Amino acid sequence: MTASPCGEIRVSRPKRWAARVRCSSLSLQTEYRNKCEFLVGVGVDGEDNTVGCRLGKYKGGTCAVAAPFDTVHIPEATKQVVKAFQEFIR
Repeated sequence: MTASPCGEIRVSRPKRWAARVRCSSLSLQTEYRNKCEFLVGVGVDGEDNTVGCRLGKYKGGTCAVAAPFDTVHIPEATKQVVKAFQEFIR
């Protein structure tokens, strides 16, 4: 299987059976994430019980967690659940 610059994929078969499949681009560019996993930890601002994504590795000494509210790939409904949970545990 090889890809051409024009977005077609050519499937390697006998010459008489060469097939081309047109790839379509993803039209959804925001709020496309359908599986999100978050951590609870100390936030970047030093506040406890922040729900979000870890910014570094524990091995590297970074344990800070950033809230997902300014991201474009996480759906708004997920952000609302994170905010409600964060308010509950604080």
